[in-house]
Amino acid sequence: MKIKQKFVMLAGVIGAVMIIISVISLGITSIANQIALEAGALPAIAVAIVGVFSIGNGVSRLLGGVVFDALGTFRTILGVAICAGV
Repeated sequence: MKIKQKFVMLAGVIGAVMIIISVISLGITSIANQIALEAGALPAIAVAIVGVFSIGNGVSRLLGGVVFDALGTFRTILGVAICAGV
């Protein structure tokens, strides 16, 4: 199998993992308030935690898009794979 074909397969796998992480992130955002309250946080702090988590989630999506646009899909996926140690 050629190296480029391996990277294309790897890109598909990493793309699927990114979708799974995105779904998990949205799920955590929807229940973050209950998690914080069950951990003993005050209601105001629980709301702040959800806000910070949501802002971080949104900023990371924007930065991810900028990286994809700047480097291209192949280079970005390759960089993610190298950083993940795949």
